[in-house]
Amino acid sequence: MNILYQRSVLTPCYYINAINFYRKRYDNQVIFLLSSDDLDWCKAFLSFPDVINAGNGTKDEAVYDFFLLSSCNHHIIGLGTFGFLSAFYGNGTIMYPLIDTDKPSELERSYICSNSSILIPMLDNIYS
Repeated sequence: MNILYQRSVLTPCYYINAINFYRKRYDNQVIFLLSSDDLDWCKAFLSFPDVINAGNGTKDEAVYDFFLLSSCNHHIIGLGTFGFLSAFYGNGTIMYPLIDTDKPSELERSYICSNSSILIPMLDNIYS
């Protein structure tokens, strides 16, 4: 990913910090729906009682995952278009990785076009 897109892979700290942000903001009255094509990574780093896997990790059910995620109140997105677009069509707060303002990608530039009420960049330990 780094060579093709000039971006590093997000660390588990990025997702954990974002999850903790929402837990604190909503007094632990939240659940997190996770959709990924790398369930092994998610199980290794994001196994918490309030994190529920929304799919089976295959692209066969991506449309269902997309619909479910876009129906969520708030979003934590990574660097991919799937998460970005589901958040774009959703509502609420979007937590996204800090943008490199010197060389923003097309996807990063389009974050500002979202219909979310708040866009919050995560700053702590997001890249490996």
